[in-house]
Amino acid sequence: MQTKEFATADVLSTITGVLVSNIGGVYEVLNWMTGESCFTHQLPRIAREATPVVVGAHPDLQQAVDEAKDVNGENWETWRDRWIDRYGPTIAVPKFTASTHESIDPMSELAEKIHPGQHYHRGTFLKGAFMSDHLKKAVALAGKISAKAEDTLAKLDHEMTIMNWPHEFRAIMWQAVADRAAIFAGQSRASSAVPSKEQP
Repeated sequence: MQTKEFATADVLSTITGVLVSNIGGVYEVLNWMTGESCFTHQLPRIAREATPVVVGAHPDLQQAVDEAKDVNGENWETWRDRWIDRYGPTIAVPKFTASTHESIDPMSELAEKIHPGQHYHRGTFLKGAFMSDHLKKAVALAGKISAKAEDTLAKLDHEMTIMNWPHEFRAIMWQAVADRAAIFAGQSRASSAVPSKEQP
């Protein structure tokens, strides 16, 4: 089983639904478990998938999951620190398998969350036609941006072909592009809030 060490507080936030660490840590845990770049609206579902996987590897953590309902704004730090004392600063987290995680297109999953007159937006629900129109515009804009990005990358690939770049050089270039995109995506998502039982 392939595992990776993550901060204990981040793992607790991921499997209990109680945010006792920076939200960026939850993204890191779930991104690694899935091998995907998770969107904010996907976190609750994927975290629910993650809970039995992580608890399966560390059965004692079931107690943390059970205790989470009693964690509040006054005791969350004490509760978090007690589990850090038990496990140390990090916990080994296993990757998902095909049978433990359902990969869903982020935009398709967002569309499934939309109900007439009630629309999901950064952990809250906003009513009215305005939000519906806003969502449509956002999806349309995302499509245009994606098309522009594809066009730009196609031109870059064409230039590398003309210059007869070796495959290893092209691989380095594409990795640099992917790394830069991941940085921008992380900065954007880290500013978003995820629904949680309690946020300190």
